[in-house]
Amino acid sequence: MRRSRFFAKVILMGTTINVLAVLGGSRFLWYKTPTTEWEQGALPIGNGRLGGTVWGGANETLTLNENSIWSGPIQDRTPPNALAALPIARELFLAGKITEGGQLVLRNMTPAEQSERQFGYFGNLDFNFGHTNELDNYIRWLDTGRGNSGVDYSYDGVNYT
Repeated sequence: MRRSRFFAKVILMGTTINVLAVLGGSRFLWYKTPTTEWEQGALPIGNGRLGGTVWGGANETLTLNENSIWSGPIQDRTPPNALAALPIARELFLAGKITEGGQLVLRNMTPAEQSERQFGYFGNLDFNFGHTNELDNYIRWLDTGRGNSGVDYSYDGVNYT
């Protein structure tokens, strides 16, 4: 009987810790106003190839991008010795020779071309919900653990999520 109580307590503690980790505030960014500047307040979402930013206004703007949109021509920036240097670098790192491995990587695996190109964005997707900026109970958030974001507010007595 004591064993079953012990295991029940362990399971209960594990469940409580798991729920607290999911709802923990440290992985969320919270804002009480929409942003007006892309660089300072738009919330990033995406997977490294496709991405966007959520501005969070009554009339929403999503700034969209994709990783192949760059200025200038396509460039093969892979150094010719990179593939041959990879197994040697791995051996150095596994042997604990971090400095030597890092120097090998810098010499043989980093691109020599220094041509500057600018990243371009795909465009903006605007949603007009017909609401003014007179919003109540406004909150916008980014969940850094799950990679999603949202906006909640009340307008004219109706809650929107």
